[in-house]
Amino acid sequence: MHMSNNPPATPNWIDTPATFAAMLVELRDSPILAVDTESNSLFVYHERVCLVQISTGQADYLIDPLVIDIRPLGDLFSSPGIEKVFHAAEYDIICLRRDYQFSFSNIFDTMVAARLLKKTALGLASILKTEFNVVVDKRHQRANWGERPVKPAMLEYARQDTHYLIPLREQSALELHKAGMWELAQEDFRRLELTDGRPPVKPDCWSVAGRENLAPLQMATLQGLVEYRDRYARRIDQPLFKVMSDQSLVALARVMPKNRREMQQTMALSEKQMHRHADELLAVIRKGVEGPLPKRKINRRPPEIYLTRYEKLKRWRSTTASEMGLESDVILPKDIIRAIAELREITRENLKEAMCSTPWRFQRFGERILAILAEPISTERL
Repeated sequence: MHMSNNPPATPNWIDTPATFAAMLVELRDSPILAVDTESNSLFVYHERVCLVQISTGQADYLIDPLVIDIRPLGDLFSSPGIEKVFHAAEYDIICLRRDYQFSFSNIFDTMVAARLLKKTALGLASILKTEFNVVVDKRHQRANWGERPVKPAMLEYARQDTHYLIPLREQSALELHKAGMWELAQEDFRRLELTDGRPPVKPDCWSVAGRENLAPLQMATLQGLVEYRDRYARRIDQPLFKVMSDQSLVALARVMPKNRREMQQTMALSEKQMHRHADELLAVIRKGVEGPLPKRKINRRPPEIYLTRYEKLKRWRSTTASEMGLESDVILPKDIIRAIAELREITRENLKEAMCSTPWRFQRFGERILAILAEPISTERL
């Protein structure tokens, strides 16, 4: 499917209650909406949705949620009578759920469709170039969408994220039907509707990159440094990496400097960071030396029956994916493998329950999965 690269109509910038209300009237009468969002995760600690793009077949809307209460959009997103088209919907849904507690129904994800159709390029920019001969300026992918006013070039970039999604959806739907993948796609779209918002992450030294060879006392110091960075980033509303890198924290924890001179010798901090943080960091390090060692979460080894089932399913999934020319997680998502492996007893009814969110896969693969799990362990190449 190729379309001429004609400049589309100017997008509608929605930043007043009146323009928002007028837009809602138009959107409620549309059977299909293309949706995208832009957030500011690279520039703040408290990430939030900074722009919502919505396109119909006739118009493009760019909505400013920093000045408009967009909660009335929730009725459109939850309506089963209006199809919402996304590209890579998961992150957008996570952000919209987190900020507005929206729920979703009747989703079509063009990236999911591209995976099922075995497309080699899954990014929207690549797809737009192939399908519509549209060239997207990728310079704005990492832009600060929280800044106002939004630059005209950024608005054009944002509009392109939804302007072509409805015709792309129509083409993808035809190809999915032709490839016999329509039911599987619908199954994955329904699973996207259940995507939850991200829970807050507690600062944890065990998740810091590069900490693998630190001694227990150094880990106690690192935990204090991680908590300090989190408190400071939260207070000034900046992302963690802009306050201090993991590499800097590990370097300080490894040496545990006792004074400014020793801290400077680590080369872990810039002059600006030394000026801003040195005294507080030295206090944190002293407290880490004197304080209790952090307790690591114990990851208990799962029962052997779980591990055996899990490995059987993974091997079968890999083989089946290769035969069908698909990615392994398309054949059976990881959460479903875990649910099956955790069953107390493998029966057809139990398997159906474990695969309740993937009925197409149950119908297609259920009997084979039962047979695989019934095979004696001794017949397998462990």
